[in-house]
Amino acid sequence: MSIVASLDNTTSVASSQDTIVISSGILYEDLNESNPQLSFSERVLNDYDKEKLSLNNYSGKFSIVIIDKTARKVILAIDKFSESKLCYSRKGALLYFSTSAKTIAKLRNDYSLSMEAVGMFFSHNYICAPLTIFEGIKKVSPGTVVSLIENSCEITKYYDVFSIINKRGKSEKMSFEESVNLVQEALSRSINKRLGMIDNCQPALLLSGGIDSTLLCDFLKKTGIDFKAFSASVVDAGRNNLDESDAAKIIAKHFQVPHEVIKVDPLELRDSIINDMASTDEPMSNKTYGVASRM
Repeated sequence: MSIVASLDNTTSVASSQDTIVISSGILYEDLNESNPQLSFSERVLNDYDKEKLSLNNYSGKFSIVIIDKTARKVILAIDKFSESKLCYSRKGALLYFSTSAKTIAKLRNDYSLSMEAVGMFFSHNYICAPLTIFEGIKKVSPGTVVSLIENSCEITKYYDVFSIINKRGKSEKMSFEESVNLVQEALSRSINKRLGMIDNCQPALLLSGGIDSTLLCDFLKKTGIDFKAFSASVVDAGRNNLDESDAAKIIAKHFQVPHEVIKVDPLELRDSIINDMASTDEPMSNKTYGVASRM
């Protein structure tokens, strides 16, 4: 099995005599307290060589490729919630992997569309893993490990949020108040982790006035940290419903947060969406993507 890989400037590589680890992404917490000089790839390599690799210990946005030359095996994995992306394909004796399905299609010189993926996109506005828009190219599912050995492929889940919920539901009876407290604690931990990653920068919040951004605004305010909120307003948006600035202004005023509304011209937005669609890896149907990309 020969390997064709596409790496970018966010990729790190570590190797030992029998193993190569390639990783891309970031961690949301410090995993290297015992040895702060270790890169993410070096940490994975160290754990793998000692047979102590547990992907559940890694909290972040990442993709990992492990090439085990002794076992003649390639292992592909991504983070628990698919914040990162890792695609792969086999063509004859060649194995391709990249964070971009479009890049693999180019390397294969084959842009054939997957009709199953096209149907899924028009039905759900999204292409779910393991499918990609291209025939013969797959992406690793959230919290999943794909092990490739010669002509075999083994897929295992190392993290499944539904299993955890079902298990907890059977073993624990919670009141509504206890459930609310549990969610609040989880949100607080998550926000504090990400604030810990900011070095000498003021946090910013994209505020739409909806439930998600309002919750974040509330939690950020409670931390006592200074931050600024930004919202987008599409001029003369009409029935496109992309102008959420009025609701955002109400929320910002309630929490007494500095707030800036950025005006976006519809014609500029139209042109940018066309350009963004050309640069995205797969079709997207989020109508707010073009607005956010202008901010």
